[in-house]
Amino acid sequence: MELFVLGPAFGLPSIDAECIATVALLRFLDRKDWLLIPTHDDREGLPLLVSGSGQRICGFKNITRHLGADQKAGDGTALASFLERGAQTLLDISLYVSFENYSTTRSAFTQILPWHTNYILPPRLRAAARARTDHLGISSIDVDNVHEDLSGRTSSVDGMGKEQAFEVEAQKRASLLLPRKDTLRSLLQKPQHSAVFKLHALADNFFGPLQDMLGGKDFLQGADMTSVDCLACGYLALMLYPKMPQD
Repeated sequence: MELFVLGPAFGLPSIDAECIATVALLRFLDRKDWLLIPTHDDREGLPLLVSGSGQRICGFKNITRHLGADQKAGDGTALASFLERGAQTLLDISLYVSFENYSTTRSAFTQILPWHTNYILPPRLRAAARARTDHLGISSIDVDNVHEDLSGRTSSVDGMGKEQAFEVEAQKRASLLLPRKDTLRSLLQKPQHSAVFKLHALADNFFGPLQDMLGGKDFLQGADMTSVDCLACGYLALMLYPKMPQD
């Protein structure tokens, strides 16, 4: 068998959570008949498993099913959905939405992609991550969003009349002479502070329930490891190993 993944990066076999999870799955199953092949060709989707007979299976869930390693029904499906939803949001923000962190992510891609693909794949992945997290209202951690807001001003704003411009300038000068002290409420209402609180809430809403699910057990579904533990490994590894400016 051949397993195609996007990567490696950050000391991990892949820069994609499902790819890491699939590697963990094959190692958990103690399969000896497989070869790991890094690639950037994601036209069929990654991870991609090509069996000995030539069958091509794409995606962690399908590969898990093909290998007969489905997680336990019921709770396993709910756990997988929880991981895919909550952990993916945190990874979107950490690896792609945050402008500072994205610079690190893009540097990691530079080491594994042909030069021309660097202008295609990372921006595409970032655009998808920004779209998935747009409803969260955390654009203040994304410098590109601020730039787009400024560059998207209407001509009526840019073509402000001289009288109005003078008034604005006068207000600015007055504010310098009589500075207004920030109150706790005004500080908390600033976009950057609001975004930080939202990020903390997102993290708490993911790690809190995850800790409760694990409890005192060694694995998420009891005494034995299942494919859902491999999925958790994939997401958590990408939260732990990359060293990001905004951690």
